[in-house]
Amino acid sequence: MVALTDADRALVAQAVAKAEQITSVELRLVLAHSSSHYGAFALIYPALLALIAGGIAVAIPTDLDAQTLFFGQASVFFAAVAAMQWLPLRFALIPAAVKRKAAWRLARLHYASIGLKQPHLRNAVLVFASSVERSVEILVDDAVAEKLPEALWAPVIAEFRACFAEGRVAEAFVNAADSCAHILAQAFPPQPGQASQIPDELVEL
Repeated sequence: MVALTDADRALVAQAVAKAEQITSVELRLVLAHSSSHYGAFALIYPALLALIAGGIAVAIPTDLDAQTLFFGQASVFFAAVAAMQWLPLRFALIPAAVKRKAAWRLARLHYASIGLKQPHLRNAVLVFASSVERSVEILVDDAVAEKLPEALWAPVIAEFRACFAEGRVAEAFVNAADSCAHILAQAFPPQPGQASQIPDELVEL
């Protein structure tokens, strides 16, 4: 679990406010500690383990009757369910492809929510990081994508990953805000009298 202090949060908010002084695009920074709880896997894996245990018991010649076999499988199932409530274990057992899909989906759901809450917002860029999935994405709207090629964001993402991997989470977001703003300023300079329409604070999910 990523731990941020109030000082870290204030530092990120200040970085966003400063970044938005040099571009008309709104920045939204989001940190998800996990993109899903993967609750289904807390049942799927125990069920599979109970089935395997039952299959092994049947394959090996024993004097077990049906009732004993049933209670044995049930015991394995419930013990595994209890173990899967420990989130580090559950997260470790989730396939990487499933994690990537969960992070991909949550990032886009959050980006869509920006437009729903601020229907008159013209341009916005989302920097999304999910800790458990080790996922980092920068999502932009069509107007930004049309003027700024996707390749421009790759160094920002690479720098973010490096800082994040070393536990420098606040620094990762601060640097991302600054780098994104300087990229955006090329095509979207600040407008006279512009006011921030999205809170500058880091969103933690």
